[in-house]
Amino acid sequence: LTEPNNEHHFLGHAHDILEQSYNLSYMSRWIEHYESRLVGQRLTAIGDYIQSRSDAVRKEFPDPVDFATTSSNPLNVDNASTATLMGRGWINVRNLRLAGSHQPLDVTWTSATDWQTTIPVDQSTSTVILEAYDFQDHLIATDTITIQSTANNPAVDALRITEINYHPHPPTAEELA
Repeated sequence: LTEPNNEHHFLGHAHDILEQSYNLSYMSRWIEHYESRLVGQRLTAIGDYIQSRSDAVRKEFPDPVDFATTSSNPLNVDNASTATLMGRGWINVRNLRLAGSHQPLDVTWTSATDWQTTIPVDQSTSTVILEAYDFQDHLIATDTITIQSTANNPAVDALRITEINYHPHPPTAEELA
């Protein structure tokens, strides 16, 4: 837990467990269910235990912070082909994505609530929308940053359409089967 990436994800998982199942809202119906079937058993103490343990774990969480990029905006990367973005997000942030992408970014947590990531850029001024997702893969926040670059990104320059099958041959009987 002394490594910030591990600390962030550990606390995030603990928060997710408390929000999803280890809480009285969720567990009360199960306590009542089993208490009604176990004649003479009082399971109320289980609810008290769940509440006290949940409260103790929540005291370990850092203060909540809003998701945001903290890099200068606009961010000028000159002729670099990548931009390193920094920001903050609370422990409920599991993944960051670029808007429109399903692929999580490679994020390094430098503390329980501070992150950085590197993204490719091309020669232009572009607006980048970062999306924060929680442990249930729900979008919980977005932030926008403008990045200015004079770099030629070789990956973008190398992309060429080499073939278009506008009128492909009709399928064979075997392909239809």
